[in-house]
Amino acid sequence: MKNNLSYASSWFYDKYFVDNNHITSLEEVEFEGETYPVFARKVSVAYRDMGHDLEATSDHFFIEVDVLGVKIPVDLNQIVTKNKRIKATKFTVAAS
Repeated sequence: MKNNLSYASSWFYDKYFVDNNHITSLEEVEFEGETYPVFARKVSVAYRDMGHDLEATSDHFFIEVDVLGVKIPVDLNQIVTKNKRIKATKFTVAAS
């Protein structure tokens, strides 16, 4: 297993995958030779559909990156969708 993290978005929810297996939790990743602890956060996106105001809410996974001594949270889906390779090192695969 390569443990490559990937991400898929839909109108209603977002999903993360490791080697094409849907995951429910992610605790640690390796990115550009560094290991990072991961935390989850609920992210909501408002949208309109056929005149109705709706909101989609999903769990997103984040790492904190040190930038000039300040910890900046980075949403992993922003990195994965830029074709950057992220290796999941601690995760839970969804029950099938």
